[in-house]
Amino acid sequence: MKLTLKFNAKKSCWFKVGWHFAENIGNLQLDHCEVAWSNKIKYLGIFVVSDKCFNLDFLWITHKFYAAANAIFSHTKYVHELPRLFI
Repeated sequence: MKLTLKFNAKKSCWFKVGWHFAENIGNLQLDHCEVAWSNKIKYLGIFVVSDKCFNLDFLWITHKFYAAANAIFSHTKYVHELPRLFI
């Protein structure tokens, strides 16, 4: 039985988690193409950060929330304060 599963090296990345995450590992190849190392990856809308233990980064979600709130407040600056808070 032969499997025909192929990985795309341009869309793939290496990621380290664990006690030795800071150690330098040489370049690794996948199907004769060099695969890049990454400090964080995005999976299902959440960033997983390379660290000693499994770590998640939600900071970008906070930035998006404040950007949306500031956009609403900037477009409703002449609306009374009470209805503006319920938008």
